[in-house]
Amino acid sequence: MMRYRRSIRLGLTHYMGAVQRARHWVYSGNGLRRSAKDQTSTWRGADTWLDILFHSPLLIFGFGFGKDENFIRWLFLERARFHRMDESLRQPAWFIDVENASNKHRRPFFERLGMQFVTVPTYSDIYDASFWNTSST
Repeated sequence: MMRYRRSIRLGLTHYMGAVQRARHWVYSGNGLRRSAKDQTSTWRGADTWLDILFHSPLLIFGFGFGKDENFIRWLFLERARFHRMDESLRQPAWFIDVENASNKHRRPFFERLGMQFVTVPTYSDIYDASFWNTSST
């Protein structure tokens, strides 16, 4: 962020380091895949947001699909592999995007990962929708 010169800057090296750490949590002896095979809920990332990503329904919007988003793209791939291990692990996921000819390449990627791809005419249909303002009591 150019405006905040002292802000944290993350580059490809940082993202790849995150992939390396997360990969160990997914594939190690006490990792996610092992806990799924053993039908336990204890794995190294059980108390992190990674557990939510793998075990919960997801609603995704605002994902730019840029070259610098390798980590989250890798996580989506691993989530799909994880869900293929056992159908009872599968959780629904939706990717919301605007109708745009330059974004057509995204649909096959998300659909092959088992995510429902939803398009809306404009960004305001996502961000200004009235249901974001409703409170549940």
